[in-house]
Amino acid sequence: MLPRATPQPPSRAWPFTPLRVVVFVALSYFQVADAQDLTAARDLLRSNQAQAAYDQLRPQAEDLVDDVEFSFLYGYSALLSQHYQDALVAFDRVLSINPSHAGARIQSARALYTLGAYDLAKTECKRALELDLTESLKGNILQLLEQIDATQAKQKQFTSGYLEYQIGHDSNVSSAINSIDAYQSALLNTYPIFRDLGMEAAPPTGNSVLQSAPFFGLNAGLQWAFRYQPDQSFYASADAQRRNYYAGAQAFDATSLSLSGGSVWEQADTSLRLSANLIQFFQEGESTTDPKTTNNKQSWGLLAEFRPTLSGTILPAISATYSKTEVPNFRAQETEQQQLGASVLWKNLNNDRQLLMVSYQYAKDLAVAPLDTYNPSKVTQGYRVFGQTNGPQRIDLFFGLGWTLRDDSASYGRGQQNVEFGKDSLIDWAMGAQARLGTDWSIKGQLMGSQNNSNIPLFEFQRREISVFLRREFRWWLPS
Repeated sequence: MLPRATPQPPSRAWPFTPLRVVVFVALSYFQVADAQDLTAARDLLRSNQAQAAYDQLRPQAEDLVDDVEFSFLYGYSALLSQHYQDALVAFDRVLSINPSHAGARIQSARALYTLGAYDLAKTECKRALELDLTESLKGNILQLLEQIDATQAKQKQFTSGYLEYQIGHDSNVSSAINSIDAYQSALLNTYPIFRDLGMEAAPPTGNSVLQSAPFFGLNAGLQWAFRYQPDQSFYASADAQRRNYYAGAQAFDATSLSLSGGSVWEQADTSLRLSANLIQFFQEGESTTDPKTTNNKQSWGLLAEFRPTLSGTILPAISATYSKTEVPNFRAQETEQQQLGASVLWKNLNNDRQLLMVSYQYAKDLAVAPLDTYNPSKVTQGYRVFGQTNGPQRIDLFFGLGWTLRDDSASYGRGQQNVEFGKDSLIDWAMGAQARLGTDWSIKGQLMGSQNNSNIPLFEFQRREISVFLRREFRWWLPS
C-alpha cells in the first residue's frame, strides 16, 4: 500500500509549497482509489459477479502484496471465479503476515480441496479449528472435513510424480571418499527425506584427483498410494537421477535409481512406516587406477520408522534400518549395516512455512568378505540440522548443516596402502531459496559445500556445488 502522510506536531508545521500540495493530493487520491476499488469489488461479489471482481483487483495484486485486506478479497474473488492457483497465492500472502487469519485459512482449504490436494486441505481445516472461531464457522469447517473424507473414501488410489531439470557447477567432481564411505552410513538411507527438504547431493565417486566441471541433471519420480483402510495405506515409489559433466569429466557421469515400497499407518500426526528400499548407483567411466569401474554398487534395506505425536508443532521420529551394499566389481567392499536414527521436527514456529529439524544417525558396517589387506568395517555417526523460513511472497529460504564422524574398525579399511585405522570428520552444509510458481511449478537455487578431515591425508577433500532446479509436479486421484 502507498505510504500515508504522517501528521506533524504543531511545532513543526508543514510549510506550504506547490510541490508538497501536489504530493499530498496524489497520495490522498490513490488511497481513496484503493478504498473505492475494494468497495466496488465487495459489491460485485455480493451480486455474484466474482469474475468481474477478480478482473478489477488483479492489476493491483503485485503492488499490494503486503495489504492483508486487499490480498484476502483478491484471493476470495479468485477462488469464486475458479482461478485457484491465484487464490492460493493470495491466501498464502495473508497467512504469512497474519497466521491467525481464519478467513484465509478456511478459504485456502477450500481451494486445496478443489485442486485435489485433500491431505493439505484437511491440515488447513485442522489449523483453522485451533483458532478462536464462532460456532457457525466451526460447523462449516467440520462439514468441509466430512466432505473431504467422503471424497477420499471414493478415491482411494493416489499417484503423484515430478520432473526436474538441474544445472550447476561442481568444484570437486570426484572427491576422495566414495558414496559408500561418506554417504551410505549417515545419509544415503535417509536420502529421500533430505531430498524433500531441499538437500540434494550427488555422492562423490571415490577418486582423489581434483577436477572441477559444470554439469546438468535430469531427475524424475513417481509414487503410488492405495488407502485400504481410513488410516492405513500401501505405497510404492521410484526415483531416477542422472548427472552429466562437461569439461572432460564425462568419466564421472552417473545414474542413481531408487525403488521403495511398504505400508503406512497414520492417525493425525502419528504414523508408523514399514518399507523395503533398493538403491542402485552407476558410474560411466573407469577409475584412474583400475581398468574396471569399481564404483557401481547397489544397496537394499528394510526400514521401520515411528513418528509419535507430542503436540501439533513438535514431531519426533525414531527409525531402524538393516541394509546390505553389494559391489559387483569389488566384492571386498560389500558390507552389512545396522542403523538407528532419531529426529525432532518443530513446525509452524511463527507461521506455516517455518520449521526446524534436528536429527542423529548411528550406523555400524560389517564387511561381508574382508581381505587380509582390505576390511571396510566401520562405525559412522551423523548429526544434522535443517531449517526453513518464509521469504517475500511465495519464496522459502532454507539451510542445512551436517556433521558425520567415521571410525574404521580395522586397518586397511580403505585399501592395502593404508595401515592406519582411519578416523574422519565430514562437515557439509547447504543454503538456498525456493520459489513456488503456482501449485505445480517451482524453481530453486542452492549452494552446497563439504569438507572431510582425515588422519589419512589421501582422503581429505573440499567440495563446493552451486545449482539451480526447475521442477514440475503432477498429481492424480484415481477412483477405487
